[in-house]
Order: sequence, then structure tokens, then C-alpha cells
Amino acid sequence: MIISSLDNVSHDFTALTTILNHPELELSALINTPPGKYAVPGREWFYIVSEGETKPETGHQPEFHKRYGDIQLVISGTERIYFRTTPPDADEYGTPPAATDLYFLEHSPTNGSVVLNKGEFIVFYPGEIHKPMCHVAGRANSVKKLVVKFPYPR
Repeated sequence: MIISSLDNVSHDFTALTTILNHPELELSALINTPPGKYAVPGREWFYIVSEGETKPETGHQPEFHKRYGDIQLVISGTERIYFRTTPPDADEYGTPPAATDLYFLEHSPTNGSVVLNKGEFIVFYPGEIHKPMCHVAGRANSVKKLVVKFPYPR
């Protein structure tokens, strides 16, 4: 997992830097991008722009992905993302995915969290458990965010 800021994109995250430096993903462009799923011609990665209200941590099930990593970037607003630094046990995810490459866990404790503000991002690789779109300081927030889905070979 990588927690960083767009101010740090120049660090050696080679593939991540290539993605995050794509012109469509500049913050000034994303502010005006309507919610939806977007493919980038010639690229294996795609992105989703969404808008919503944060919820209490108890209002979310932990999730993870097996094939794709996530770059989650806040375009506007503030959200807390809870995470767990250990992978899920096989008995935690015996049910089929809720959607393509989206697995929810019934009872999976988290052991950390991060608050993301405008322009800040976090990277989750496949198997890393996270609960996005949670309240900050017990209050709901309107959030517009970007999630880049990138294939990550194991």
C-alpha cells in the first residue's frame, strides 16, 4: 500500500507515475469530469469518477480485489479510508464477488486509517483490504473521487 499526495508523484513509482501523469487525470480536468467509467485507448487501466456522501465506518463492509489495484484520489471533499495491512484469510471470502473483481468481507477488522483531502491519494494492491468513503470526525462529507483500476500481475 502506498499513501501519498499528488505533490509526490515525481518519486519512483514508475507505473503509478505514468498513470497519474496522464492528462485526463490532472486535478483541473477531473474537477469537470462527470461521474462515470472511462477507458483510456491503448491502456490496460481504466478509471471511475464518482460522487457520494461518506458513511460511518460501520456502514461499510471491508473490500478487496484479486486482479486489479486501486489508486483512490479525492477530487473534492474529505474521506477516511480504513484498511488492514494483512491479506484476507481464505475463510473470510467464501462467497462469489459482488461485481467483477470486487470482494466484500463480512467481519474483517481493520488496523489503520487515513484521511484524504483534495488531491491526495492512496494505492491498494490486490488483496489489500480497505473501507473507503467513511466519515471524518463523525460527520458526513460530500466527496468526488477518482478510482483508477490497474492490472497487477501476481
